[in-house]
Amino acid sequence: MMTWHYVAVKKKNEYTVGECFPGLKVEETSNKTLPYTGSTYFSAESVEDLVRWLRTAADDIEKYGCVNENNEDNT
Repeated sequence: MMTWHYVAVKKKNEYTVGECFPGLKVEETSNKTLPYTGSTYFSAESVEDLVRWLRTAADDIEKYGCVNENNEDNT
């Protein structure tokens, strides 16, 4: 079973929300950064559902931090 969580993703001089997939295999030749998406779009059918998604993302970011903070290019 694959699991994922939200993370901060640094893009040049700003941050966005991404999804991290720590269960995916990382290539041996890579920089060992966990697999992640560049940015996440949030939408919901109600304000309450949107708040729940955003709160979950915020909690995950506080727990897991930024996935690529130390990468030089931060693309």
